[in-house]
Amino acid sequence: MGVESYKHQFAKNVLATWFRDKCKDVGNVWVSLQPACWRVNRDGPHYGVWVEYPVCLDKQNQLIGTCPVWDEHDPEFELAPPSYQRCIDLGYLPIAIFDVAIQHKGNIIYAFEVVHKNRVSPLKLDYIERVRQYQHLEVFEIDADWILSRVGPPDALICEYV
Repeated sequence: MGVESYKHQFAKNVLATWFRDKCKDVGNVWVSLQPACWRVNRDGPHYGVWVEYPVCLDKQNQLIGTCPVWDEHDPEFELAPPSYQRCIDLGYLPIAIFDVAIQHKGNIIYAFEVVHKNRVSPLKLDYIERVRQYQHLEVFEIDADWILSRVGPPDALICEYV
C-alpha cells in the first residue's frame, strides 16, 4: 500500500469538512453539483460523511460496507470505518477505499476520489463497476489543487463523474 502526499490527505479532509459543516449549519441540505445533487444526512457524529471508506468482499464474495454502511454493520465502526488492516483482520478483502463517501439511508450512494498526481486506476474503476452492479453509486473525481485553492467552502464542486 502506497503512502499518500500531505496534499492529498489534507484535500480529502477539507472536502469532508465542507460536507459536514454545511450539514451542521443547515441540517439536511442540498449541495449543488453539475449535473447532479445529493443530500447529506444529519445522522451520527460523522454526519453521513466518511473519510477513507473501505468497500470489501467477505469470504462468500459478497460486498461489505456499502449496504448497510459500516456503522450499521457493526457498532465498533460508529465513529469511523475500519482501516485497511482492520478489514484484513476481520477476514474481508478491501477492493476499494474511497477518499470521501456520502451515506444516505444506510447506503453509500456518492463517493469522491481526490486526485493529485494520478487519476483513478483502471483496476479501481473495475471494482467500482462491480459495486455499481449491486447498488446505485455515483463516483466523482475532484482535483486536490482545486480544493486547496479555495478560500472557503464553494457553492458548487468542480469534479468529474467516474
